[in-house]
Amino acid sequence: MASTLKFDSERRAMRRERHEERVARKRERQQARQMKHAQQVGPVKVERVAIERPAPAPVVEAGAEAPVRAVEPETAPLPACAPVADAPSADERKPFVAQRERDVAAFLARRDEVIAAARAEARVRIERMGEDRAVADALGALAHSAAAPWQRHRERLAEAIGKGRIPAVGACARRACRGTASDAARTSRRAPDPQLALAVTVAYAVIGEAPWVAVRGARAERSGTASSPRRVPRAFWR
Repeated sequence: MASTLKFDSERRAMRRERHEERVARKRERQQARQMKHAQQVGPVKVERVAIERPAPAPVVEAGAEAPVRAVEPETAPLPACAPVADAPSADERKPFVAQRERDVAAFLARRDEVIAAARAEARVRIERMGEDRAVADALGALAHSAAAPWQRHRERLAEAIGKGRIPAVGACARRACRGTASDAARTSRRAPDPQLALAVTVAYAVIGEAPWVAVRGARAERSGTASSPRRVPRAFWR
């Protein structure tokens, strides 16, 4: 028991000594900071330098016979400059257009011309041949082997005709007409034959002008009431 009490007293004494040492070190650091702050904030003496000022000029009194005239400062003549033309304003300057944008604009213009020409030709064919015969001729032309590059458009149109919805057939024909017109307006080396592409565009334009005739013909074929054609329609570009 006595040994335990002695150990506790020694431990408390060691803790007390350590605490006193920490307090002493803290006090020393605080005093050092105060001395350093006092040295930095101390008054700074600035030596004054005497500045010599020039003596004032003597005042001369003019007599009555010699009046004093004020001398005007002479100004150097401005050099003669040629008239400068007005710079163009921001609105008058032509906007910068990249080459790619110009090429795209030219391509869209050519495509619109092809679409307009195809629709005009489609109206002429419908007026001359009649709706039934013109649409049948257009469908026969699209089934020709020469129109194989545009097979995807023909498959979509056939699917729309099979459903029997006239608005869907017209929309599909107009979409195909725009796609084939893009091929006809291309000028690259890999572009298809422009005349052949124009003929296919005319065929789709004919169906787009009279989509109900294509639906009516498909319904007649399913019901078995369609009249057998006397001759097989051939492609109209031949």
